[in-house]
Amino acid sequence: MAIVAWIVLPAVVYAISLGLAFLLERIARFRIADALLFPLGLALAVVLVAPFYQLESGSWPAAIALVVVSLAGLVVGRGELRRRANPGWLGAAGLVAYLIYMAPVLVSGAVSWTGYNFVNDTAVQFVLVDWLQDHGPTYEALSQGITNVTLLTYLPSGYPLGSHELLATLDTIVRVPVEAAYQPFIAILGAAAATSFASLAWRAGLPRAGAAATGALAAGSLLTYSYALQGNLKEIAMMAMLAVAAAVGREALTGERTIGLAAAAGLSLAACVLVYSAAGTPYAGVLALGILVGALVQRGASRDRRRLLVAGAVGAALALVAIVPVLDTIVRFKNVAQGALSSTQAAGTASLLGQLQRPLELVQTAGVWLSGNYLLPIDGRLGDLNDLAIYAVIALGAVGLVWLLARRELGPLLYLVPAAVTLIVVAPRVAPYADAKMLAILSPGVVLVAACGLRAVGSLPLRAAPAIALVVGVVLAGAVVVSDARLYHQVKVSPTERLTELETIGDRYAGQGKVLVNEFEEFAKYFARRSETFVSTDNLSPAKIERRYATEDFFGRYYDLDVGHLEWVERYPYVVQRRSPAASRPPANYRLDYATDHYLVWARQPAPEVLDHLPLQRAYAATAVPSCSDVRALARTAGPRGRLVAARGPDAVAFFPAFAPRPSSWRKGVFPGTVVPATPGAARGTVEVPAAGEYLVWLEGSFGRRMQVYVDGRDVGGSGRADTPRQWSRVATLRLAAGRHRVEVPRPGLGLGPSDGAESLLGPLVLERAGSRGLFSVRPAQAARLCGRPWDWIEAVRG
Repeated sequence: MAIVAWIVLPAVVYAISLGLAFLLERIARFRIADALLFPLGLALAVVLVAPFYQLESGSWPAAIALVVVSLAGLVVGRGELRRRANPGWLGAAGLVAYLIYMAPVLVSGAVSWTGYNFVNDTAVQFVLVDWLQDHGPTYEALSQGITNVTLLTYLPSGYPLGSHELLATLDTIVRVPVEAAYQPFIAILGAAAATSFASLAWRAGLPRAGAAATGALAAGSLLTYSYALQGNLKEIAMMAMLAVAAAVGREALTGERTIGLAAAAGLSLAACVLVYSAAGTPYAGVLALGILVGALVQRGASRDRRRLLVAGAVGAALALVAIVPVLDTIVRFKNVAQGALSSTQAAGTASLLGQLQRPLELVQTAGVWLSGNYLLPIDGRLGDLNDLAIYAVIALGAVGLVWLLARRELGPLLYLVPAAVTLIVVAPRVAPYADAKMLAILSPGVVLVAACGLRAVGSLPLRAAPAIALVVGVVLAGAVVVSDARLYHQVKVSPTERLTELETIGDRYAGQGKVLVNEFEEFAKYFARRSETFVSTDNLSPAKIERRYATEDFFGRYYDLDVGHLEWVERYPYVVQRRSPAASRPPANYRLDYATDHYLVWARQPAPEVLDHLPLQRAYAATAVPSCSDVRALARTAGPRGRLVAARGPDAVAFFPAFAPRPSSWRKGVFPGTVVPATPGAARGTVEVPAAGEYLVWLEGSFGRRMQVYVDGRDVGGSGRADTPRQWSRVATLRLAAGRHRVEVPRPGLGLGPSDGAESLLGPLVLERAGSRGLFSVRPAQAARLCGRPWDWIEAVRG
């Protein structure tokens, strides 16, 4: 599957794009630069598939149309296909951008995606693409499961689906699941953008190699790259389509076949609106005006002006025709977005910062942020270097702007100006969360114009000018590369293996009733989509956990089943739990029905009837000793015909790195009993095993760099995957003698893999004696037998 997703999919997209661009060239009777065939064709693909999804017929009609039309184009252009399929230096920018965007996944060696547990909106995008493949953009509520609620939340709002529709179509053609194609598709969009930026730089006067480097650096601008690795599909698609429209518009300014090129530019502008809906209209509108103004400036003859007006009318007409099918959704999304992201609402709602911890600064569009983490400011010496690089980019941008205007070369400005004007006009009216998206789209334009500034410096009538420009360019390019490398080092790659277990569970219990996933796992809405799944602490969940006590925190937290009311748990025929040495067993009328490496699925039975439930489990204390008065009260509830059932907790011992000797740099974590292992080092201690036997070794936490576990000096295994809050990894199974044992949890030195620099959160190490759990039942008259002993919970039952 990896080969298909990483190599076959891009090859198919490239072939389809060439075919569509060849066909438009023949129909509209123009010729575009070879390097722009792929970006233009990709924009045309967005436009071509959009009307088919309005038919509510799923992806197959769109897939057939896309294949047939592109094959027709390849036949039309077969005579020069071999020569024109090679985009040369400018296309190399696209290849580099693709590899940069894919780097964390490629190095991880597994089908996955990036940004896990950072901005998990990716889960929503998965759900939307999957739904589009079979149904199109319309939706009627079928159940109250989280997948259906997600669809009902997004689809009626007019949410922009242009990029989703193209991905759904491509997945149908290539036959790969959404989760495998998602990161490659974002990388393909980045490649189209980089090639377009390279074309704009080359038209502005940069040599081909320099233009290619500029294109790759612009697409790899740190803020933009961050959004790509967060999985922000719409923003990267908008950046790519705007870049394509700007590059094609630049060709229209000096091309021989003005009307044909204007048609291509108009369709590219339509793609901007299709992938970004109402939010894309200001970009497209300003760019269209910029192309017209540029054409009038560069062509002086009245005959040429009349021809330009005709060309502009043709381009505008095609753009309007292309977006007619989605005009109603554009209006709907505009109204929804104005309400949801307005700055007036944001003033009283901290959550509208989204993933941000502060509003972003305009200077972050300079492409450099040496820490790799755009969320936080940079202090100290690194901050000084960061500021120096930013000021240099800004100064070069100012020089480049003057140089471009003096030469009447508007190509790079066709991207920069629409992005800047949209930011200036819209930013005061929206929340910082939306403002950051616009900054990410603007950033490549800043880098592009700064590169033109370097070209201007190199052309000064000074002997040392070329050398100075080269040195400054290499240093600033290095600053962008370092910024991206730091981000690559910090980004979290998804734990696909565990999530596919959720998909297996969802398939197994499809149509069998409500399934509760008792974990903060936002991707359950996609992977368990075939069952009626509920997630206890997801914001979109229609059946959030009903707690026995009030707590302020909800989103992003994990609560044990025993925190919820018994009545709330009993609503669900099936309960999905993570394997854990600390999780409370479901009530007595549930039996274990299915198990995977990471999950247990419990099925509710007709009997016994649970009359009352006494929870005893606490965080990091799987059992507690009940008071005899509480036990006697349960006995009275059970009555003479009932019974008392007690759940044995695990026979386990724990080692807490947070309370053990450890490096001073390992600060306390966000949850009690956890620690952030920020530097190489180790936490060491001993545990007392009460009896000989087989023990399960558990480690709680979420890890970027792999954390190993040593028992008595022996490496018994480890964990190196990102995880959801307060969950455990089963590291090993050991036979241990009774008595004291040395344990050690080290953090190794720096590696080169993705996530290796991501912040880890380390909880306790637990040794659980195998087979120590179970249920114990007594008659109410024997209730005293339950006193003075630790239990997970005790219940009064009947039947």
